[in-house]
Amino acid sequence: KWLYHRMWKWAKIANDENWHFDIMGWKDAPQYTRYEFPDGHYDYHMDCGGGNINHRKISITIMLQEAEEGGMFQLLYGREPFNIDLQAGDAVIFPSFVLHRVTRVLSGERRSLVSWISGNPYK
Repeated sequence: KWLYHRMWKWAKIANDENWHFDIMGWKDAPQYTRYEFPDGHYDYHMDCGGGNINHRKISITIMLQEAEEGGMFQLLYGREPFNIDLQAGDAVIFPSFVLHRVTRVLSGERRSLVSWISGNPYK
């Protein structure tokens, strides 16, 4: 319960200061993700769209364990990716429609917790 409370607080502050989305809470359970060498990565994607994820408004990634090498979290706003240097305990909060990825883990293991704040679908 304390984790949901903390994620909500962070998301609400980011939303109030930046986007002003109509948000309500959680519809999806958080996702524990583990990336390992040699195939651990996730190509560019958005966390919202049609189907059963059209309610996602704000994405939250919490770094639990950094990879020894690689496994960089990147946002893509324009032509060049923007690196987000996450260390264990750090979080990044961003609109779910922003393209993002995790680069290939070159050594070690990367662990994170991902969650999405929901609201009514965009109109």
